[in-house]
Amino acid sequence: MVYDDVTGEAGLQVAAVAGASIAKGNVLSYIQGGTNLQVSPTPISGNENDMPMGVAYAAATVGNPVWVWVSGICQVLPDT
Repeated sequence: MVYDDVTGEAGLQVAAVAGASIAKGNVLSYIQGGTNLQVSPTPISGNENDMPMGVAYAAATVGNPVWVWVSGICQVLPDT
């Protein structure tokens, strides 16, 4: 369990690698197999094949680690 006493966010997180530029609060797509656990922001296209798996805890650039909220209470960008 992780608790951020500044934002009040709390829950479970998993570590992944950014497969694209990610902003804090982006809803992230499923972990892409064979790509070192890379995740990317979920497209807003409404495509039913997209599988959101969590929310980014902080911003990250391609190839860098990112923590992903998978359960709990966290801040989510409204456009995602």
